[in-house]
Amino acid sequence: MKKKDVVGGLVVICAGLVFLAANLGYVSIEEVWQQWPAVLIVIGASKVLFPGEGERTSGLPLLLVGCVFLAHNYDVLHIRDSWPLFLVSAGLSILASAWESGRKGPDGRAS
Repeated sequence: MKKKDVVGGLVVICAGLVFLAANLGYVSIEEVWQQWPAVLIVIGASKVLFPGEGERTSGLPLLLVGCVFLAHNYDVLHIRDSWPLFLVSAGLSILASAWESGRKGPDGRAS
């Protein structure tokens, strides 16, 4: 079983349950839409916790960006004030990928 298939199936199931709850009047689509950055957080956390080949470092920027957008949606932190965090995220991603590639030997395997 592939990890992408499992994650994709879970995403479709969750989307169906959310739309069902909205149709039954338990939640509003506006409330659910406010939570969209949680998708970035979940994807980033899954890449950090269950990394594939070179995926561990690509999850960190997703986590940071998802947290910034979620904080913006709840008026905790505004994008206009926190845009430098996107630069920090890009720099961390570059450093992390350089560190990951530096750990690989000449044959492409981790040393």
